[in-house]
Amino acid sequence: MKKIFIVLFIIAIGIKVGLSQETIHLQNELYKISIPEKFEKGALISVGLINGQETTRYLTPELVLFYSSGNQDYHPGHTSDVNSLVVAWKNEKEEQVTNIWELGNEYILNADKIISSTSEKVIIQCSYKKEFKVNLIINLPEGSAPPQFSFGFTSEKDGWYSLCFTGIQDIEPEKLDFLYQPLVWSWKRFPAEAVISPEEFATTAAVFTNYNNITEGLAPSSNEIPFRFATFNNSRFGFSLRTNEGLAKPMLFAPILGGAESFMKKGEKYNFSFHYFLSKGDWMDGIDYLYSDVIKLKTERQNATVTLNQTLENMIDFAMDDNYSGWVEDLKASDYRFDVPGTVKNVSALHPLSIALTTGNPEIYRRRALPMIEYMMSREKYLYAVNDEIKGQNPSHFLKGPCMEIAELVSLHQMTKGSSAAFSKETERVFGTTRKLNLVTETGGDSWQDYLAKYRMSRNPADLKKAIELTDIYIKGTTESYPKDFVKSAGYFVTEYSNDWYGLLELYEETQEQRFLDAAVVGARQMLLWMRSNPMAPDSTIVANPGNKVKGVFPGRRFESDNYEFKEYDTSTRIQEQTVPAWRTSLVGLPPEAVSTYWYGPVMLTHHAAWMLRLARLSGDEKFKDVAYNAV
Repeated sequence: MKKIFIVLFIIAIGIKVGLSQETIHLQNELYKISIPEKFEKGALISVGLINGQETTRYLTPELVLFYSSGNQDYHPGHTSDVNSLVVAWKNEKEEQVTNIWELGNEYILNADKIISSTSEKVIIQCSYKKEFKVNLIINLPEGSAPPQFSFGFTSEKDGWYSLCFTGIQDIEPEKLDFLYQPLVWSWKRFPAEAVISPEEFATTAAVFTNYNNITEGLAPSSNEIPFRFATFNNSRFGFSLRTNEGLAKPMLFAPILGGAESFMKKGEKYNFSFHYFLSKGDWMDGIDYLYSDVIKLKTERQNATVTLNQTLENMIDFAMDDNYSGWVEDLKASDYRFDVPGTVKNVSALHPLSIALTTGNPEIYRRRALPMIEYMMSREKYLYAVNDEIKGQNPSHFLKGPCMEIAELVSLHQMTKGSSAAFSKETERVFGTTRKLNLVTETGGDSWQDYLAKYRMSRNPADLKKAIELTDIYIKGTTESYPKDFVKSAGYFVTEYSNDWYGLLELYEETQEQRFLDAAVVGARQMLLWMRSNPMAPDSTIVANPGNKVKGVFPGRRFESDNYEFKEYDTSTRIQEQTVPAWRTSLVGLPPEAVSTYWYGPVMLTHHAAWMLRLARLSGDEKFKDVAYNAV
């Protein structure tokens, strides 16, 4: 398709060329917006923070409309820098494209005139000849709320449409102090390509940068995020941070070309609203403002049908049922057949042992804790297969244990009060050895985490001294020098995309040295962006399990260990239809396990809750407490 460029003057930032002498002003307790009455060439809109936070950014009034008369095969694609799904299309040559700017069907629209204005709202008409007309509404609510923009248009002809707000000033990515594009691009990891993250992956639905002590970004209005689990096919919007020229610019797309709501018949109307937000301070100040004033994160959980104690009893009953929990008695581990048929897997024996000790239940010790300890002490890796022809996820077929981290060996030594010398002896034997306990990830060696764990058993000051020395080096390479790529500082699971704030918190508790707590706070703050922050549950009831049936999130099951293709069949669960308070089905407060296990359906975790409660108490940071509360 022939490219047509149309410059749409809406709200944006660009080069600072002066505002028109005649301007319209909108102001609340925190923001002041100045909009020129006439959109002459180079006219800009200024958005400033006031009342002690004085700063001003200029928006280049620019909106880009994408149009295609034919379906360009909207589908998931992959990035080149990290294993994350992004939006992809097919171009005219039937080649896969993950950069929307390479499709060649963008139109840049120009602002014509102001249709109407009040003390709170301005409506700007933007058009290109007679083909496209778009109204941009700039609304500034009362209080300290950020400006709300909305764009709307009536389609002039049948086809697929997308609008992109591109008004924020672009900047060289090397100058940024922090960046965020869902799901994986944060710290200083700038996308290697100009890709779009769909709503599905927007656990915290925003895109922003921090530069020169100012956080600047975009976030959809809460009413644009329906209360449901967003999938690739029903995603209503997307985010991008990299321009086609390789510069950094927060951008929002709605709808996504070829995706949900993108096809419109002639005469069909479309509207979408979003926030432009500014915050003075570092990126942690910025996400404070994002959560409190833009997303308006709140605590949702309430006491439901049973007590927390009864919930614990119910979970224990489930875990002690061999059938439902997937326990394989003769192999002393849990069935892993849905990932790698023919294998079993344990990752820790501490959980059943702690529950056995807490409840005083000898059956839990006999049937779960002791067998799992025996498994972990004897196997080479978490994943084990008797059949040595099974290769999926690299299981071990050998009894070359222990498949335990040093911290687990030390913890078992402490929890059993040193009644067996096996744990301490194995700690000494494998200490300093690099091992691959899970998948092909190397752990151990001379790590500061291992020295800390060893110190807790030995109480040898030399071990603690070494842990501190190595941690100081680690902090300089991570917390004080944010990662710029995914080579060494990110892995498979969500926890590997931040620093080891869990370990840093433990080192602080051992030493009481403030720098370790500060580093833990920084890492945990980054991980907050991985938590589901939206949509918040409505204050109403919903029908769960409609028709006494829940469709499976996977299309089938794996039947061969090395064949990752699914055999498709009806994976639905038959379960009673219920009407329940909406919050009971909310995912807010939970992070994904990993990028790859989040695609089909919500594999979500709550492992962070107790840690964040501890961090909230020690740091005084209320956000950690709220997120932990929602996770529980």
